[in-house]
Amino acid sequence: MPGQGGNDLFSSEVLADIFSGVSELIARNVVPEISGEDFALAASLALGRDLNKEEKRRLVALCGLSAEWADDELAFKFTHLAIAEQFLARQNARLPLDQAVSLLFSVPISPLCAQLILSMWKSQAGGNPPNWSWNSSTR
Repeated sequence: MPGQGGNDLFSSEVLADIFSGVSELIARNVVPEISGEDFALAASLALGRDLNKEEKRRLVALCGLSAEWADDELAFKFTHLAIAEQFLARQNARLPLDQAVSLLFSVPISPLCAQLILSMWKSQAGGNPPNWSWNSSTR
């Protein structure tokens, strides 16, 4: 996303990191949207620093998310469930294993999201995930 003077505000990798963080927040909150404050926080975490004024202003124009007014505040949500699921799968695949497992046990995921997580795990880890038995005798 170009900024003033031709400098990129958000690279494609940073945007993917932002959207991945947003998808996790949405999944954990079990609501289809997040506040503008949470959106800015996800962007700050992806960048590893506070956002400048231009970056905050341009967040509302990111593709894949829509902004709507709710209770006198902007709320953001993904424009399509498949986008949210792809970024939730990406977020899960890049987390350390213990955090990834914790996320999977704390949020509902669709069969599509599960397939995406498995596919991403295989491509990043170079193989299948550990084979756990999730029956009642191992809990």
